[in-house]
Amino acid sequence: FTRTPGGGASANTLKLLVVDTPGVGTGSLQNIINVAQESSTTLGWVHPGDWRKLKDMSFNIIDGTSNTVVAGFGLIEEYGQKGALVVLDGDGNVTGAGFPGDNAQLATPIGILNLKNSQINAQPGTTVEVVYAMTFNPAAAGRTFRIAITANDKNGDAHGFETVGEITVPTPVYLPLIHR
Repeated sequence: FTRTPGGGASANTLKLLVVDTPGVGTGSLQNIINVAQESSTTLGWVHPGDWRKLKDMSFNIIDGTSNTVVAGFGLIEEYGQKGALVVLDGDGNVTGAGFPGDNAQLATPIGILNLKNSQINAQPGTTVEVVYAMTFNPAAAGRTFRIAITANDKNGDAHGFETVGEITVPTPVYLPLIHR
């Protein structure tokens, strides 16, 4: 993985964003975020031939203030039946790996990836979707992050990181309980 924040078009929300690269295919990211409770982010890719030709695909979470990669999440196709889920540090090094359904969590500086509730949805054909079950920690609350996605295939075709939008992790508001 190469972890360089890339250029590209930015959007205000990440409901469903798509990038297209000949050879590697089309990627999309859809998410729902919260703090301190599990949320899901779905990274999808449509390869022009067969999704099993993908070597890897991932997305970076980039701090909106410092422009540094704070965490990365990815799929490495060659491991397991449908691939392994990985978390990456800011330099692109794998810091944790596992399989969907494993009773384990992988930590990042801004939260955790819960493997038990994560999924790889893929049938023979061109499309793969990875659902990352994530919980953001309080250090991420109130911060805005840019999201960049990438994919590489086994033929050497590559889609460099493309910024597809930004997210702001909500800040929880605690109201006092008044009993009369």
